[in-house]
Amino acid sequence: MTTKELSQVAGVSERTIRRIAENEVGVVYEKGKKAIYTEKEAIEIMRLARKKGFIQPRQNADVVTRSDLASFGTAIVSEVIKQLMPMILASSGHPATLAIESKQTPKLAPRDELRMIVNKAAKESGDYSGTWKTLYTEIYYRLHINATERAKNAKTTAIDILDSENLLEDAILIAKEIF
Repeated sequence: MTTKELSQVAGVSERTIRRIAENEVGVVYEKGKKAIYTEKEAIEIMRLARKKGFIQPRQNADVVTRSDLASFGTAIVSEVIKQLMPMILASSGHPATLAIESKQTPKLAPRDELRMIVNKAAKESGDYSGTWKTLYTEIYYRLHINATERAKNAKTTAIDILDSENLLEDAILIAKEIF
C-alpha cells in the first residue's frame, strides 16, 4: 500500500503516516521514489495510526480501503445466507417453507374472532349496525339474554356483556351459522 492509501484508510494525514513509518516502524525513504509498504509494515502503521473506532488490522489480512467498504455490505449478507441456508433447509421438508420450532401461530381471542366474522358479513352487506343488531337479536332468542339492554343499563358495550357472561364462544357459533 502507498502512503496516500494508508492515510485515507486510517483517516490521518500522509505526513502522519510517513512520520509513524519512519519513527516507529523503521521505514527508510528514498528520495524521489514512491513509498510502497509491505503487508507487515502497512498493518503495523495502521495499528499505530488508527483513530478510535477504526478496525484493528490483523496479520496476513488485507488492509481495507474505502472502495472495499461499499462491497462489504453485500458480502456480509451473502455470507450469512450461505451459513444459514443449510439450517433452514434441514429444518423444513420444503425449501420454500421456514419451520418455526415448537411455536404455533397465535390463536385469535374469542372477542376478535367474533368481531372479524361480523365485520366481514357487514362489509358484504354494507350495513354494519344492522349486522350487529341481527347478531344480538339471534343471541336474544337463542341464549335468552338481551345484551344490548344490559349494556345500556351497565353503561358498557354488548360485547363486554357477552364476555362477562362467558357467552362469546356461543356468540361465535351463532355468528358463523347466520353469516
